[in-house]
Amino acid sequence: MTLTRLKDRILADGLNVLRVAQLADGNIEEEIIHPAALRQNCYSISKNFTAAAVGILADSGLLSVDDTLDRFFDLSAYDGAYKAVKVKHLLRQTMGIGKGFLFEADRYKTGSDDWIDYTFRQPLVHAPGEKMVYSNSTYYLLSCIVEKVSGLPCGRFLERNLFRKIGITDWAWDICPRGHTMGATGLYLATKDLVRFGQLYLQNGMFGEERVLSGKWVHEAHTFAPGEENNGYAYGFWLIDDLDYACRGANGQEIVISNRHHAVIAAHAYEQKGNVEKVLVEHIGAR
Repeated sequence: MTLTRLKDRILADGLNVLRVAQLADGNIEEEIIHPAALRQNCYSISKNFTAAAVGILADSGLLSVDDTLDRFFDLSAYDGAYKAVKVKHLLRQTMGIGKGFLFEADRYKTGSDDWIDYTFRQPLVHAPGEKMVYSNSTYYLLSCIVEKVSGLPCGRFLERNLFRKIGITDWAWDICPRGHTMGATGLYLATKDLVRFGQLYLQNGMFGEERVLSGKWVHEAHTFAPGEENNGYAYGFWLIDDLDYACRGANGQEIVISNRHHAVIAAHAYEQKGNVEKVLVEHIGAR
């Protein structure tokens, strides 16, 4: 199914999609539906890139998903329950908080410019790993962990260790008041770049002849932990079914990765939740 036909479907349905791009026969095709800036906010697809940075460090032996947060932060002033939180709990959104925070609506209303301190002052109401509660705070902490371990802000670390390797040449990422990469949102990329990222996972961590992520990490990233309440969420990825999975951001940002059809398709949009993914999945199935 060509992108022209997908464009016609999107226009007929009245969806506010800006661009779509797909991997087809080893090449990336793109269709502009509405004129807009080339690079758009990926919103929570940013989380997948932060998770990949954690994966690169884990593959290098510089951290483990089983590391507890007290390896990276001084937790002496906070609830002792935080010492049981592990990197994998941040990745899976099962840290133990009762509600999510550091979203667009609240993160500049915290009354503090120290978002690390603000995060650790929130109560843990669940045991780590017990319950998924979606939050930007988890991936903000992961971004700070990447910076502490690598010595580089998360965005710069990815520029050296992922972006350049998969052909991403221009990007921007929101930072917090203290200069740390936001991690959870605010990454600006072109739609074709989203396809490149999906291609990396479709190819089990390889891009061209270079291994960027281990196959072990790629598998873990879209496999759910047995016994955990996960709502279909792994390391930033959402399960569509047993073979296909997606990166999702607010306002209809999407990357759909289909092992079944060996395909990747992505979109930047300003739409209601679920509308864009539905037509992308149907497009892949009709190819």
